[in-house]
Amino acid sequence: MLRVLTSFHLWAFILPIALAQTSKTDSLQQRAAALPPGEEKVATLLALSRAQESDNLERALTTARSAAQLARNIRFTEGMVQAYLAQSGFYRKDFNYSAAHRACDQAIQLAGQSRDSLLLSDALFEKGFCYFFEGKHQECNASRERAVAISEKIGREPAFLAAQYARLGSNLRNTGEFDKALAFCNRGLELYRQLKIPAGEFFALTQLSLVYAKMGDNPKALELGEQSLKLARESKEPYRQVVALHNVCDWNLRLGNLETALQLTQQLDTLNHLLENPDADIEFYKLRGRIFFAMKDAEQALVNYNKALAIGIKMKNPYILTGVWEDMTPPLLERNQASKAEAGLQDLLQKLEATKDTVATNRIRLTLGKVKENLGDLETAAALYNGAANWYAQKGMLQECGEAYAELAELHLRASQTGQALEAAGMGLTYFEKTHSKIAIANAHQLLYRAYKQQADFANALLHYEQSTTYLDSVKTEDLQRRLAQERIRQNVEDIETEKARAQHEAQLLATQNRLYLALGGALLAILLAGAYFFWRLRAAKNQLNAQNIQLAQLNQTKDKFFSIIAHDLRSPLAAFQGVGEQLNFYLEKGNLPKLHQISDLLSRSATSLSTLLDNLLSWALLNRGMIPYHPEPVDIGTVVAENFDVYEHAATAKGIRLENQVPGNLLVQADPNALQAILRNLIGNAIKFTPSGQNGAVTVGCTQRDNKVFITVNDTGTGIAAEKLDKLFSLEKRPERGTAGEKGAGLGLVLCKELVEMNKGLLRVFSTKGRGASVEFSLPLITT
Repeated sequence: MLRVLTSFHLWAFILPIALAQTSKTDSLQQRAAALPPGEEKVATLLALSRAQESDNLERALTTARSAAQLARNIRFTEGMVQAYLAQSGFYRKDFNYSAAHRACDQAIQLAGQSRDSLLLSDALFEKGFCYFFEGKHQECNASRERAVAISEKIGREPAFLAAQYARLGSNLRNTGEFDKALAFCNRGLELYRQLKIPAGEFFALTQLSLVYAKMGDNPKALELGEQSLKLARESKEPYRQVVALHNVCDWNLRLGNLETALQLTQQLDTLNHLLENPDADIEFYKLRGRIFFAMKDAEQALVNYNKALAIGIKMKNPYILTGVWEDMTPPLLERNQASKAEAGLQDLLQKLEATKDTVATNRIRLTLGKVKENLGDLETAAALYNGAANWYAQKGMLQECGEAYAELAELHLRASQTGQALEAAGMGLTYFEKTHSKIAIANAHQLLYRAYKQQADFANALLHYEQSTTYLDSVKTEDLQRRLAQERIRQNVEDIETEKARAQHEAQLLATQNRLYLALGGALLAILLAGAYFFWRLRAAKNQLNAQNIQLAQLNQTKDKFFSIIAHDLRSPLAAFQGVGEQLNFYLEKGNLPKLHQISDLLSRSATSLSTLLDNLLSWALLNRGMIPYHPEPVDIGTVVAENFDVYEHAATAKGIRLENQVPGNLLVQADPNALQAILRNLIGNAIKFTPSGQNGAVTVGCTQRDNKVFITVNDTGTGIAAEKLDKLFSLEKRPERGTAGEKGAGLGLVLCKELVEMNKGLLRVFSTKGRGASVEFSLPLITT
């Protein structure tokens, strides 16, 4: 029965994956056909084979073989290993265990040769599955323990390890290694809980409950089953709830809680309708059949078994019918329907023998032996038991072999064939001792005790009775010790919980006190912060007011200076125009042409000075009010320099100054054209203004490039600037100086240039030494093409 539960549990976890893979079959086929030979095509073929598995196992095998062949052709070791493992899994599902072992052994050999520990662990896990479904639990455990050790060594994913721990622990129960079984299951459970994976925790709890059930501790199995059921209901996944409910019903059945078990099957029935899977329906009806049989209602038990049988017949799968007939036979015998059981089992046996499924075949032979024994055909029954026992012995299925010999011993005891009973019971003891299952060993000694007692060999009977009692006491002692340990843990937990509750209560009191202190402190802090905030606002307002007063004073000073400039510097050019008409008339009447030329030059210089002054005053005023427009665009700097040289050519020639444009052509900068004109006009004008006449003077404009900027330099050979005056060049507080030819200025030119350069994302600097000329450098963004 536990084997049925385990297979049902595995089916429940595989079902959603299989359904999802089926929906991918068409697209995977198209993709595989379109791909050229290579590793990707191997992977696609393997995915296709897994998708085909639920619909057509033979087709899945064919696809897996194609993947293996392709991987072999391209020498893709990993693909070959995975293809052999896929084939092994498909052979298992087809109950062809010899072929499954061959494929798995090929995978193990290749993985070992490649020294790929990951592949080797996968192959060993699959080998364990082959042994498990064949009933070779010792070999299964050995293979799985080796695979787990390798997986731990290479650090495989914790969730993967948790699943393997739980599986290994669950299977160790079949060899009676309960301590190891519990240890591995608990490791898996603890790891799943650490990872916070509810589905994994459900799986580990289910496996752990199976271990306790095998130990005969049905209350503990039920407790764990109810925990897994709670998790399943929280997940709201029907298949998990079906598995959990199935186990909880079974544990209640074992404990004699028959009404509870029967009521729970109603919930199970509802969930089965959601799954719409015939395997689940068969397991449901088998469970209800066992419950009704335990309730002494063989008629209702048979009603449910017949429903399971009808579904199994429609599926045309003799392996599914094996479990149905095993469970159905006892109520048939009780209802005196041994002939029906015999006919059904004989028919099934023929179908199983045709498929060469020796595992299921021998299970049916054992069941048929019980029917023959019921019919009084002890010779045939003994032959069936012996045949099954010999086959199990050949295959190394120790537990099953011992159980077959136990059945044979019981038959001989009933027939008073004491010698044969002793021989069969002795053989059973031999195989049970190899499984290390103390309960099985105790039962074997009990059979020997009865056989020797029947033979009137009371000395040996007493010996085996004592052995049986010793083993049973050992089991009970271990169980008692385990329960005491659990009780100590529970009490320790309760003490810890009590201490924790007391500490939490004290912590709550302390927290309440702290909250009061914090509230009081918070209120005081809020008052202090409010006071500080208002003080800061007051101080900030005062500082702002002071700053505004200073700014206002500066503005007033600037205004005064501005008006002073207007009053002084506008007056001088305008004064030149006063009386010009009378002078012109006078010198015209006298015919004094030199004087007329002198007056003409004076008028020209005054007009130019006045125009420049007005331009700078207007620009400076607009700039300070934020009203000068800024529209940057690509500008050829060399062209702008040339245009300004044309403007100042006459003034430079008059003073004997040479103008040199050293800016290369097609050098583009990002600047506002009008602002750039104003900057160069002022800088070139200043250079000419402060360069003496008649000394072979020169004004040069050059440039350099670095860091995505152009640095334009206006150099002159003029009088230069004293060091103490350099710091005041950009202030209206400085005193304007006349040029070398008496040219006047308002002192606004450099101030305006600096602000216009900064508006164009640049910087302006002045370098000069008194008597050695001056150099004004400003930067503008370079445009790269």
